Amino acid sequence: MRTTGMGLLRVAVVSLVVVAVGPVAIATAEKPSLTIQSPPNGRASNNQTPSFSGITDDLLDEVTLNIYAGTGVAAGAPLQALTTPLVPASGTWAVGPAETLRDGTYTAQAVQTNLAMESGASEPVTFTVDTESPTVTLAAPKSPSNNTTPSFTGTASETTPVTVR
Repeated sequence: MRTTGMGLLRVAVVSLVVVAVGPVAIATAEKPSLTIQSPPNGRASNNQTPSFSGITDDLLDEVTLNIYAGTGVAAGAPLQALTTPLVPASGTWAVGPAETLRDGTYTAQAVQTNLAMESGASEPVTFTVDTESPTVTLAAPKSPSNNTTPSFTGTASETTPVTVR
């Protein structure tokens, strides 16, 4: 305290700053977790422009779907990279249709990178595009016959069951 010639009391204001020091933690985000639900793994289709969909736990960032030729994820560039037009706000994402794919086997993998630059990837899904009609041969039963429930034999180029009517 100090007095001036006029008898006024001047009070010095002292600021007190308290600094708390404790452990410092760095918040890290988890990498996104996402899956491909369609097409299912191992599916064969005659659709040359398939669409893809799945789910993610990252509702803020776009999903990119990479399509590779063959049965695995190649180290090189994908044949196609499709990005969701909107962020998956509801937890579901969809892209497509893709550019026309030739007959063959392909592998798709969805990738998503969050704001912390951590990337998550789905399990790869392998699918086949097959636009050729199956070949079916049927052996004719013996004729004439009194058999009201004859058996037929034959072959087919596909593994899907053949129905004879």
